[in-house]
Amino acid sequence: RVTNPNSLYQRTRSTERGIFTNLENQTRVWRRMLDLLNVTGIPTNSDAAEVLGWKIRRSKKKKKGGIGGRLGGGETTNDAESDVPVVPVQTMAVLLLLPPHCPRVILDQIVHIWLADFGVAHVGFAVSTSCAAYDQTTSTHYRTSCTVDLGYSSTLVVPTFDHRPINSNTIRRLPLGGRHMVNMLKYYTSYRQYNLMDQETLIRDIFERLSYLSLD
Repeated sequence: RVTNPNSLYQRTRSTERGIFTNLENQTRVWRRMLDLLNVTGIPTNSDAAEVLGWKIRRSKKKKKGGIGGRLGGGETTNDAESDVPVVPVQTMAVLLLLPPHCPRVILDQIVHIWLADFGVAHVGFAVSTSCAAYDQTTSTHYRTSCTVDLGYSSTLVVPTFDHRPINSNTIRRLPLGGRHMVNMLKYYTSYRQYNLMDQETLIRDIFERLSYLSLD
């Protein structure tokens, strides 16, 4: 009996059409990122620590004749042998890039996660499309630009002037992204012989290996 690979595991996404819809999953991603950056001092008595089961990272003694390696929490057995410097979370300032028209209730939850759960010192927000237009307008003599941000399930078109969106009414969000191209590829590959409509993992791998972007 052939088992469908999609039924063996479940893939969850933190965003839907460019907006955070699963902050619990995104908090795990942020925590993993902080562990890879060797950030220490994250509070373990917060709401997120209790729900997600965060534990205090303790350093273990180095074994005789062994080499200090990386522990599961992101710390090393010997600070002198670590290539990544230790960063206290109380001294960090985080700048998050968000899409335009992000709901205020989501922004409040993100601020609470970073300030209360992670314990950083400062949190700032910026519009991702404006930051992408900044390099274009500074390297050329033009003060205006139009940024097209093609995402997984949506596309944002934002005209800017002096690194700022011209008007909120001119921003367009199109319900079209990389997901639709994968769905089209599933349809055309299933047209001839094999039914691959349920093999999203296989089709996505083919799409990522064979697709290309022309720079001309």
